[in-house]
Amino acid sequence: MKIFRWQGIIILLVLIALVSVFFIFFFDTLVKKTLEKTLSTALRRPVEIQSFKSNILSLKFTIQNIQVADKKNPYKNLVQIKKVAFDLSSEKLAFKKYHIENLSVEDIALNTQRKTPAFTKEEQEEREKKDSKKIPNIFEKLKFPSVEEILKKEKLKTVEVGKHYEKELSYSIQEWKTYYKDIQKEREHIEKLKQQIKTLENQVKHIKSLDDIKKIKENVKSLKAQIDDRLKKIKNLKQKLKEDTQKIQNAYKDINQAYKYDLNYLKNKYSLDLEGGINLAGLLFGDTIKNYLKKGISIYKTISPYLKRGEEKQKELQEKRYRLEGRYVKYVEYNPSPDFVIKEGKLSLFMFDSKITGRLKNFSDNQKIYKKPFEIFLNSKETKLFKDFRFYSKFDRTTKQEKDNFNLEIDNLKTKEIVLKNFIKFTENSVNLRADVSVLEEKILNGEVKFIFEKTKPIILRTDSSAEIFKQLFEDINRFFVLVKLGGTLESPSFKIKSDLDDMLSARFKNLVNQKIAKFNTELQAKLDQNRQKYEKQIQQYKKEFEKYSKLISQYESEYKQLLEEIKRKFDTKELQKKIKKSILKKFKF
Repeated sequence: MKIFRWQGIIILLVLIALVSVFFIFFFDTLVKKTLEKTLSTALRRPVEIQSFKSNILSLKFTIQNIQVADKKNPYKNLVQIKKVAFDLSSEKLAFKKYHIENLSVEDIALNTQRKTPAFTKEEQEEREKKDSKKIPNIFEKLKFPSVEEILKKEKLKTVEVGKHYEKELSYSIQEWKTYYKDIQKEREHIEKLKQQIKTLENQVKHIKSLDDIKKIKENVKSLKAQIDDRLKKIKNLKQKLKEDTQKIQNAYKDINQAYKYDLNYLKNKYSLDLEGGINLAGLLFGDTIKNYLKKGISIYKTISPYLKRGEEKQKELQEKRYRLEGRYVKYVEYNPSPDFVIKEGKLSLFMFDSKITGRLKNFSDNQKIYKKPFEIFLNSKETKLFKDFRFYSKFDRTTKQEKDNFNLEIDNLKTKEIVLKNFIKFTENSVNLRADVSVLEEKILNGEVKFIFEKTKPIILRTDSSAEIFKQLFEDINRFFVLVKLGGTLESPSFKIKSDLDDMLSARFKNLVNQKIAKFNTELQAKLDQNRQKYEKQIQQYKKEFEKYSKLISQYESEYKQLLEEIKRKFDTKELQKKIKKSILKKFKF
C-alpha cells in the first residue's frame, strides 16, 4: 500500500513537471504562432509577433512588437504596435469568458518601414493582380500632343480624299495624253477638207451642165458628212472633258470639306471642354481620399464583427438547444455577461511624429447583454506638428438601431509635404481637419470630412508640356478648403468633393488653357492647311492640263464649224443654179 502511494505521488510529480516544462518552454511559442495565424486569417494580411509572454498563475500576458503588413507594399506595415499588456479575470475565466483588465496598448504606428518583406515577390504580384486597379492619369488630357504626333496617328479625311482624287485625276490625265495625240491629227483633217473645198470651188467655176452641179452637190454632201463625223468626235471629247473638269470642281469642294471636318474633329478631340467650370480638387484629392476611405472601411469591417460575435454565438446555442432538446443542458445565468470583455484600457498612438495617448472603454462581444457601447478616446495637447488632436469613436449595439460614430479634430497640423498623383505637392502646410462620420446598421455610410489649408505652398512636379500651365495656375494660392461628403454603403461607398480651390482656379484655368488651345488650333490649322494646299496644287496642275485640251478642242470645233458655214455659203444650190444659167446664156449670146 505504501509502495503504491509512493508510485502514485512520483507519477503525479512527473506529470506536474512535464506540464510545467511545457508551459515554461513551449506554451508561449505555441500561443504566439496560433495568434499570428489567427490574426493573419482574420485581417487577410500577414501578421507577425516578436514575442508572447505569459504568467499563467497571475494570468498576465504581454505581446511585443505586432506588425500588420500592408497588402500593396511588402516593405511597409499598415499598423505596428510596440507592446500590448493585459490581465485576464480568473473569476470569469472559470466560465470560459475572457474579461480583460488593465489593458495597455503602447505606440500604435501607421505606415512604418519593415526590415524584411512580408511576402515574396511572387505573392506580391499575385496580390497586385487581385487588389490593384490601374487609375489613369487624369492630367494626361491636359497635355496637348504636338500637331506632328496627331498627324502621324490620326486618319485624316483630307489625306484620304486628296489621295483618292490624285489617283482618279492622274488616270484621267493619262487618258487625255492618248486623246491629245488624236486631237493633234485634227489639223491634218482640217487642211485636207480645206483642200477639198478649194477643189470644189474650182469645179464651180467651170460648171457647164446639171451633171456638174449634181457631182458638186455629192462632193459637198461628202464634205459635210466628214465634218459632222469630226464634230461628233469632238463633241464626245468635250463631254468627256466636261466630266473630268467636274471632277476637278468636286475635288476642290471635297478637299475643302474634308479639311474643315479634320479641323473641327481634331479641335474638339484635343481641346478641353471648359463649360461648367473645373473640378481640379476632385481630380487631385479624389484617389487619395478614396484610398483612405477604403483603409478606414477595411479597419471598421475587421473590428465590427467582434462586437456581435457573442450575440451570434448565443443564437447558435439557442438553435442547437432547440434541435437537440432533451440532450443539451445549459445552466441559466442569473447575471449573464459577454464571453469577451475589455472594461478599460490604455492606448498610445504614434502619429505625425508625435505620441498621442488615449483609452478605450467597454469593448465586448455582446453589447445587448453588456448594455454599454464600445468607446475609444484619443487626445493630445500641442506638439511640434499640431496644436490639438482629438478623436472619439462610439460603437453602439445596445439598441435596435445600431449606429457607430467617428469624430476627429486636428488643429494647425504641420506637414512637410503632401504629394498627389506625382503631379503636385503641397509644402509648408498648416491644416485643420474636421471629420464627423457615422455608419448605420453596419452598412449605411454618412458624414463629411473637411480639410482647411490655412497655409500651403503648391509645387508642380510634372516636367512635360503641361507643367508650365499648372505652375501659373497654382501661383500664389496658399489657402483653400476641401470638403468631402460621404455616402452610399460600405460595399459601395461614394463621396463628393467640393472646394473653393475650384472657384479660385476656374478663371485662371480657362484663361491659360484657352491660350494654349488657341495656339494649338492655329498650329493645327496651319499643318492641315499644308495638306490641303498640297493636294490643291496637284489638282491645279491637272486643271491646267484640262484647260489646254479644252482650248485645243474648242479651236478645232470652231474651225470645223467655220468650214461648214463656208461650204453652205459657197456651195448653195441656188447659187450653183445661177452660175449654170449664166454659163448657158453666155453660150447663146450673139
